[in-house]
Amino acid sequence: MTQGPNEKNKRRSIRFAPDAGTFAKIDLQASRLDGSFQPSVVALVAEESAKGAGIVVLNIPGLQRGDICRIQVGQLSPLQAEVRWRKELDADVIRVGLQFLE
Repeated sequence: MTQGPNEKNKRRSIRFAPDAGTFAKIDLQASRLDGSFQPSVVALVAEESAKGAGIVVLNIPGLQRGDICRIQVGQLSPLQAEVRWRKELDADVIRVGLQFLE
């Protein structure tokens, strides 16, 4: 299936480049009983929007499409998010698209 010239740019929110050095902290366990945020993964933020973020991170078994996690982008409060897509950049690095659920 090929995409037309306008289909590629059909995004529901405007994307913007983050400030240099912005990173995200990710807690792979989205719902802890005590509600705490205990990040175990750190990623570089490649793009942001009001509805989500694109991150670059070392290739890990977690963060598969459909996974739910909690993410803190820069100075924002942690939010629950769903992995919408995952792309391997090389054997050691992946790019992941996350959609905020809150």
